[in-house]
Amino acid sequence: MGEVIHVDFAKLSSPPSDIWPEGVDPQNIISFEEMKRKHQRETSGINPDFTPQDLQKLEYFSSLLDYPGNTSTVVNTHYKGVSLPEQFMSNTRLFLNWSYKSGITDFQFDQWGVRGGMTFGGTPFFVEIPWTAIWQICKADDPGNSLKIWPMKEQVEE
Repeated sequence: MGEVIHVDFAKLSSPPSDIWPEGVDPQNIISFEEMKRKHQRETSGINPDFTPQDLQKLEYFSSLLDYPGNTSTVVNTHYKGVSLPEQFMSNTRLFLNWSYKSGITDFQFDQWGVRGGMTFGGTPFFVEIPWTAIWQICKADDPGNSLKIWPMKEQVEE
């Protein structure tokens, strides 16, 4: 289908000029900075700021993924570490759906939070949501019986 390009992001501070094959549409490429952040997350190990509340969210999120359908998260985008397209960054109640079956090939979650490539209006974007920014989790098709809400800190992290 396409050429696989391997880049050691740990050793690079800026993208090499010859990284993309000729004729590749830059709109279809996740930015270098997004890929570098992704690499740093994947190699950073355990989250030193992981709280008991984060553990509750991680375990509940993981348990809902075992059911058919989407797992819905409600995100306050004002929290540190949230990475979404700019037009969504002022939203304190953004709904995002996650599923192993949704076609998010790089979907993953761990002690840091949830992340994966999504498409917004036809434009791909690598989404990163820390547990601290998630305040509601439920089954998208049955929120009445699965909804869990966590209190948010009064002051948003900067």
